[in-house]
Amino acid sequence: MSESPDADLHDDVVRHRFEMAVEGDTAFIEYRPMPGGLVFRHTLVPKALEGRGVGGRLIRAALLEMRARPEGPPGLSLRPRLRRAPPGVRRSGRRGLNAMRPEAFEAFCLGLPAATLSIQWGGTHVFKVGEKVFAMAGPREDPAEAGYVFKTSEISFEILTQSGVAVRAPYLPRGGWLRLADPGALPDDELRAYLTQSHQMVGRGLSKAVRRRLGLPA
Repeated sequence: MSESPDADLHDDVVRHRFEMAVEGDTAFIEYRPMPGGLVFRHTLVPKALEGRGVGGRLIRAALLEMRARPEGPPGLSLRPRLRRAPPGVRRSGRRGLNAMRPEAFEAFCLGLPAATLSIQWGGTHVFKVGEKVFAMAGPREDPAEAGYVFKTSEISFEILTQSGVAVRAPYLPRGGWLRLADPGALPDDELRAYLTQSHQMVGRGLSKAVRRRLGLPA
């Protein structure tokens, strides 16, 4: 994957979005101002710029810009806002002690189409679709390995890691894999939405024959 040449970041304060122009195309991320930070609402990377790291560079540049401003608080909170939760998921905003427990994590993952579970690597719960991993839950008895792992888009990866919500998953250096060490770092409904997204992203990488056999959309 080749990266695009350096481009300047522009903050369009009227339309509330950060823009980055590259080779005649413009990628942008819309935001909503809020006390203590911003909520990123929607991101667009033109098709001509996909797969070139533009989305990640846009997020990193926006974070640096906000933190460099005098009015930007040291603990500026920047996190993605999923446009909608998957069907049947109610937005609750619950965190901390009410966050998704491992049993609920497992039940939700196995409720996704054609999902299977295997126990590997010293007790890690590995969830797959078509023999490809889409999520993992570390051994509950080992605090150092406990936590949830899933795949995200390039934009979500940059926001969640840069804001300290998650870290790059160990042993998975490529492909947008995150480790959420604290289940309370995200409301449980948002975690469900990310798991659904991970399942869909991995599922789209399966061959047409496998997708047909599993009953997944073509």
